[in-house]
Amino acid sequence: MIETIDLNDKTYADLLEEAIAQIPLYGSEWTNFNVSDPGVTILQNLTSFNYLQQTAINTVTDETRQKLLALLGFRPQQAAPAEILAAPLGPGPVRLTPYRKFSSGGVTFEAGREEICQPWGLAAAYREEEGVWADVTSLLDRSASVSSVPLFGAPPRAGASFLCVLEGEPDLSRPFLLYAETPESGRNPFAGAGVPFATIDWQVYTAAGWQSVAAADQTHGFLVSGAIALGPAALEPAVFTQTPINGYALRCRLTAHEYDLTPRLRTLAVNLTRLRQRDTKAALYALPGGPSAVLRLDPLYSSVTVYGRTGESAPYRLYQRRETAEKGRYFTAEFLPEGETRLLFTGDDSDRPGSGPEDLLVVCATEESERSRALGPIYGYVDQEITIDADGWIIPEELVLLLETGAGPEKTYETARPGLPTPDGFLFELLPGGKICVRQPEISGTCAAYIAACAVTLGAEGNLREGNVVAALAPAEEKKDAFLNPAAGRGGLSPETTADLRQRFTACLQTPWAAVTAADYEELVRSAPGLCIHKVKALPVPRENLMRIVVKPGSEERFPRLPDSYIRRLSALLNERRMLTAAFALVQPEYIPVNVQGSVQVKSRFAGAGEEIERALRQALDFVSTDVEFGTPVLFNRIFAVVSRLPCVAALVDLALTPGRRGAAVTAGMDVVPEGHCLCYPGSITLDIITRDER
Repeated sequence: MIETIDLNDKTYADLLEEAIAQIPLYGSEWTNFNVSDPGVTILQNLTSFNYLQQTAINTVTDETRQKLLALLGFRPQQAAPAEILAAPLGPGPVRLTPYRKFSSGGVTFEAGREEICQPWGLAAAYREEEGVWADVTSLLDRSASVSSVPLFGAPPRAGASFLCVLEGEPDLSRPFLLYAETPESGRNPFAGAGVPFATIDWQVYTAAGWQSVAAADQTHGFLVSGAIALGPAALEPAVFTQTPINGYALRCRLTAHEYDLTPRLRTLAVNLTRLRQRDTKAALYALPGGPSAVLRLDPLYSSVTVYGRTGESAPYRLYQRRETAEKGRYFTAEFLPEGETRLLFTGDDSDRPGSGPEDLLVVCATEESERSRALGPIYGYVDQEITIDADGWIIPEELVLLLETGAGPEKTYETARPGLPTPDGFLFELLPGGKICVRQPEISGTCAAYIAACAVTLGAEGNLREGNVVAALAPAEEKKDAFLNPAAGRGGLSPETTADLRQRFTACLQTPWAAVTAADYEELVRSAPGLCIHKVKALPVPRENLMRIVVKPGSEERFPRLPDSYIRRLSALLNERRMLTAAFALVQPEYIPVNVQGSVQVKSRFAGAGEEIERALRQALDFVSTDVEFGTPVLFNRIFAVVSRLPCVAALVDLALTPGRRGAAVTAGMDVVPEGHCLCYPGSITLDIITRDER
């Protein structure tokens, strides 16, 4: 399927010529091959059918490719909205409603919930050092410094704490969000929750002392950048007075750890709220009915359409708006303070919507989208396609259709969602490019489709860069609330094309899952979730059916060893992926110093020639911090050339390389060859520097 065979490489004329040429093989009495012969005419028709059939077989549509890939578990990804964490900028509270819109550079974001964001922030930050609070507030300001804070000491120690003093009066009785940015460390992404390297206790200061709160930590103990969801606090917070700056406080305390790298913090943002990159064209409210219903409508949604049912088993019907009370399926609207709207149903009990949780449906749309809500008739044939006029990628879970059946005032309505059949059996699918396809048109009689809910996203383009201001879209007479996003947006996905899907399938085929060859072992170790792997080499031992795997972790130490935490994680990973009869052994890296002795003539006009030569030698012999593989030999000719080509060197009189410990051998060509699990590094360098007069 990846590389297809062309079955249509012959033209109609070629096929006809081949057919006529085979006539004598089947009948000697047929001798007239001119176009006037009836037999040739029949042969021409058959050749035409053959050519058309061949063309159809040779044509593999995108739909066919997707169905074949679906059999292997590969389906195209749908559009997904990005999400940003944003902090309020204004001095006052910001009221969020489910569909209130904010914008930055033409990219629209929405809150998706009811919330009031109070203004509070970070006043100071302290790191505890043996009972003394050290002020590290300035290091958290990325605009002032690029330094980072070792939160729990360097190296980290259990019992150390990092404390944040807050300004303002935060409502810690509700869950709240932080965002921690850490320096890049080359760590592989964590898979899901991952195996923690540390146990951290998050606490809020109250009148009863420090009280622990629940924490969902995407940073995995400040090892990667991410959000931290905290709270709520069970007790009323109190002002912390043991630091130079007083205020409400929270802290994280390291209780136990197996850190491979010292956790460091570059910036910390508090009092964040989640905004999703989407633009809701039509919003659907499902509410209890009765004599009245109250909902909060954004001023941008000027069109309101109401549907109700008298009970769960009854169909939905349309309710008309009237300015005065009338009997029947009618309602009036009353505008309340704080932006709320009350819908009053003026009919008797037989006409009013029932009191069930979804007996009332209210569709709210912008003036522009109201004109395109009607999608047209459902004709009743399979695979009918209908285009939705949407400025962006439609979010599948945000799309709801209303199916209208019947005629006149007795029209009935039911909702339909992509991929979910209705009670009547109607089923539709959302296609790329803003189209829907009716897969099962099980509708009796006249039917038309309307949009009840629809939201679009920009996909990957919605992953907003950090430091942008998103301001509220509101009428000119209202103030514009604004937020700042301290972190880049995440999660925005654009729909996959068939070409993208095939490319992902090919990449998956080339990514090892089972450990069979040495390259498989190396790739699995190198990409182990949550680990920092600098180098890895698999050394097969065929006679023992054993794979010896030497690993150098990324570390702040000069000569790191493989810690127990890595051995456990890698062993669990490889045990799951190895062949049943194969065995493996994780091997500690060995570091071999290479000593240099020699005599060098240098030019008299160069000052500090000895230091320059030694610096060049140490750089050339450093196989530990560079990307040189395990077991790479130190070639005498290369070291000789490195010294000889220095501008300050007149002549290299003598040079000798010797390993400083066991694990390496010297060949006849004076190369130092380490064993497969060893890395060389510069040892002692002893040079006899001779200054040669150039006059």
